[in-house]
Amino acid sequence: MLSIQPLSAAAGIVAAEYEHVASPRVTFGLGGTFSSQTGSDWFGEGDSKVTYLSGDVKLRYYPAGRALAGFAVGVLAGFVDAHETRTDYFGGGAVNSTSNGSSPSIGVSLDYGWLVGAKRSLYLAIGAGAKRIFIDENKVPDVLNTYPTARISIGYAF
Repeated sequence: MLSIQPLSAAAGIVAAEYEHVASPRVTFGLGGTFSSQTGSDWFGEGDSKVTYLSGDVKLRYYPAGRALAGFAVGVLAGFVDAHETRTDYFGGGAVNSTSNGSSPSIGVSLDYGWLVGAKRSLYLAIGAGAKRIFIDENKVPDVLNTYPTARISIGYAF
């Protein structure tokens, strides 16, 4: 099954996933995400843009025994690369800086999927979870080391 998350694109997040049925209860897959977040500090003294590029290996367990359809509990492990571009404003001037960091990541998810259509090949899914990355905050100051995840996916099951 190959899926994308089209609604996330409006928030600057591009994500895709491949999921393979290993047994009626278990799937494994690969996922990739690109995210770009922009913000400013609390006092208006600086702006930052943090981009994340991640790749994950995923394992999902479907307790009802209908892989890709119904409730699933998942775990993931992967790798994240973060890049921050920061502009600080001091005394009317601007100072630009960049920082980079890479690290392993782990996460969990709760998902629900449907296979619909005459051939049951249209895949729809929703899910939520959490992800933890292990980047040193001194290397990339504005990175979020733990954050929630959510997905609304559409795909094709083959």
